[in-house]
Amino acid sequence: MDIDVENIDLEYICDKLGFEMSPHHFRGEKTNFMEISRNDRFITMVTNRYKLVPNEVAEAIADEVAEKMGAKKIGHYEDGEDSIIIHYLLDEFETARGSKARAGFYVTNSVGGFMSFRVKSFLLYEDKIIYLGSLISGIVRRHTKNIDIDMDSIVQIAKDAVEMAKKFAYTIDTWRRLSVSEGDGIGILEKIRVSLIPNVYRPTYLLKPTKRVKESDIPPTPSQLTLFEMYMDIVYAINNPPTGRLSEKGCITYFNMLHKALEGEI
Repeated sequence: MDIDVENIDLEYICDKLGFEMSPHHFRGEKTNFMEISRNDRFITMVTNRYKLVPNEVAEAIADEVAEKMGAKKIGHYEDGEDSIIIHYLLDEFETARGSKARAGFYVTNSVGGFMSFRVKSFLLYEDKIIYLGSLISGIVRRHTKNIDIDMDSIVQIAKDAVEMAKKFAYTIDTWRRLSVSEGDGIGILEKIRVSLIPNVYRPTYLLKPTKRVKESDIPPTPSQLTLFEMYMDIVYAINNPPTGRLSEKGCITYFNMLHKALEGEI
């Protein structure tokens, strides 16, 4: 159905899309919860404070934001029937050191999982995707009765997030001359070592000792390793784990862990 993003009537749209929110009862008594269903298929249970924002509405908003920014839709992923992740990409740019990169933004929405509408930025740097969700401010709109769907505000925040993503590309470039065995690089290396990133998403020299991985089996950190090389090794490991390609949601989760470990260093 066509959705007018400037005049969104959520109740009307939900009805047209087959959604229903019904009071939940327990032992014959009405509770403070509602049951969400779509075309008679149960989805989840929420509190009375919840305001349903269908994925179709989120995608219509995202498409409008992309049009205003001159971005191109490059991917649409569904996690079951209840969650979506959509990617939009802007034109290529070049950093001061000549690296090729493209910035973009991604939109997530869920009516049965995290129950929010989010807009965050990402980079394509040397053909590798880097999700910047927890690193760069974006939009998180919880599905509550006071949810604010103001297009001008969403467009501006998305633009700001993309500009910050571009700046991060320049930051990565500066890491080419920083060794992990000298100065601040030593502390950053240690932060990564003790981070929550699972071993399967680490290069071998950053493995953590476990029951399966003996400390004596972990190779030494390369003596000339730069912060840039270490970061890109982790980016590669997240994008190409031995267990097979992660879902988009999984990639975002582990990039959040990576950038959480680097908090205060970027």
